[in-house]
Amino acid sequence: MDQGTDPLAAAAQSRSAPDFFTLLMEKYPGHASNAQTNLIANAGGTPSDGSALSRAIERSLCACVLGTAELFDESAVTAEEALQNAFPGLDFSYVAQNVTAGRVSGLEAQLERLADKCGQQTFDGLMQANSQDLALHKAASDEIERRFSRVPKAGDRLQRLRAGCRQRNEGAATIIIASNHPQDFAFYANSGSC
Repeated sequence: MDQGTDPLAAAAQSRSAPDFFTLLMEKYPGHASNAQTNLIANAGGTPSDGSALSRAIERSLCACVLGTAELFDESAVTAEEALQNAFPGLDFSYVAQNVTAGRVSGLEAQLERLADKCGQQTFDGLMQANSQDLALHKAASDEIERRFSRVPKAGDRLQRLRAGCRQRNEGAATIIIASNHPQDFAFYANSGSC
């Protein structure tokens, strides 16, 4: 974010994690309170009633392709399965981009890290403010796991997807090293991918 034009960017740089999250909850609740539920249920508009969570879950479960970061590969396999009749030979193997080095994987581990960074009181406030998003994430994860379990030879397809990802990552790394232009990563990483 541009610190010169975005007041939250400057606040994020100048405040501690607990102070920043408290600012978000008090002054910018749309950024810190059930943002995903609100986006799916209300297209980002102001919630008008208490049915946002049920509406967001219903819309998510009706989606042809559903995904979460924690189940990204399983989501890709289920998407290939759902779309294969319209797009035979579809391959959702990918080059990982915008990945933070040392990022903790899994929602529980991420939440533990957040609690450590911002303190229990602020963490409890964030958990309360995002209870609908957590419920939406659980419903989506359960549905992804259900869909994945119904994919024929799901385990084999997951291994094949991950092997394709490894191949793409190795090829992209070679191009990036040869190019000596890391800012062009997205261009080089995606060259020839479709």
